[in-house]
Amino acid sequence: VLIEDGQYSRDLFSYVKYFEPYTLFYNQNLQINDREVVDFLKKRCAQAIDFLSPQQLINDLSKSLFGGGYGDKLFPPTIQVNPNFTGAISYQGLDYVSLEG
Repeated sequence: VLIEDGQYSRDLFSYVKYFEPYTLFYNQNLQINDREVVDFLKKRCAQAIDFLSPQQLINDLSKSLFGGGYGDKLFPPTIQVNPNFTGAISYQGLDYVSLEG
């Protein structure tokens, strides 16, 4: 769930049982003065993200919401790609490895 405008944040209270922790995202520039809304966001482990860069927003969401692994932390600099892989390999710093092809 993306919360771009805090005006309707209280409307989310009635849906709280449907939100998994860490699946609420709010605009990092959002000023929230309502203590109940702040507590609600903390309880659901909401994450502040930058809405100004759509591509970065998509990247952040894809990392946060679409897992599929079993939980081990791999460090990109130590990952070895099969030498028979013919696609493009791109190391994104210490964050991730991108394979295309």
